[in-house]
Amino acid sequence: MNVMLLAAGEGTRLRPFTQTLPKPAIPFLSVPLACYPLALMERIKIDKLVVNTYHLPDEIRKLFERVSRCWNELVFSSEEGELLGSGGGIHNAFKHLKGRGDFFVMNADEVILPHQSGLLEEMISFHRWHKGIATLLTIEHPEVGQKFGGAWLSEGSKIKLFSKTNPGAEAPRGLHFTGVLLLSEKIASYFKPQVTVENILYETLTEAMKAGEEVHAFEAQAEWFETGNPADFLHATETCLQSLQANLKERPFWQEYLIQTIRLNSLQKYVVEKDWAQLSDLQALVQKIRKAN
Repeated sequence: MNVMLLAAGEGTRLRPFTQTLPKPAIPFLSVPLACYPLALMERIKIDKLVVNTYHLPDEIRKLFERVSRCWNELVFSSEEGELLGSGGGIHNAFKHLKGRGDFFVMNADEVILPHQSGLLEEMISFHRWHKGIATLLTIEHPEVGQKFGGAWLSEGSKIKLFSKTNPGAEAPRGLHFTGVLLLSEKIASYFKPQVTVENILYETLTEAMKAGEEVHAFEAQAEWFETGNPADFLHATETCLQSLQANLKERPFWQEYLIQTIRLNSLQKYVVEKDWAQLSDLQALVQKIRKAN
């Protein structure tokens, strides 16, 4: 299966940190953010990994040259000159993505910690059963329609519309899109005629739904952490550190998953249980940055 990581964004809400390091390369608990979506693919064979670039492209290339290789071929899709948005970025890279059926598109800066193994395998089965043009990995979130836009359902798992506010009775249930998307190659029929700035949800998939295509929400049980601005990034760091340091006889799956992700991908190669002192230093750093802001 081919996979695309959306890594071209400028990370404006995380400035000044993203002025010298692109957001996918910023460490979250010592692990580059881009490693978290890749960790979800642990049981899926990646034939071609496509990464789009715009902001600090050389740093993006360096990042993927040093992370654990889990793909057969790595391709960079340049958006030099203009940031194309999610839909435009996929359109621009489609020549690399087509040819192997359905393909994944994932934000390269999302921290998603599943409650059970094989989450994306289950999502693939769900997608193939419903035969829609797209399936979104979603979760329930109390701030959908307020802080976050939502995928709004009218019946079952079928998405009726995407909206940043609650549309009411027209589509009464809203789910939060986690940034993981499974697309049919039929999506190519709904791109704009020329590669240009385009949003995959509000433009491409919305046009597809108007034409009668089905888009479904695969609702997952997972921990999802907002890392888009310093305050949320620090809160996510604190939450994860505190949960890992809790004295539990048996940890929930998502915590064990996080520990294993740190073991396999940490820039410092932590062995978590033996390196609590060093990892705990991150807590002090969090407090220091919080006071500075």
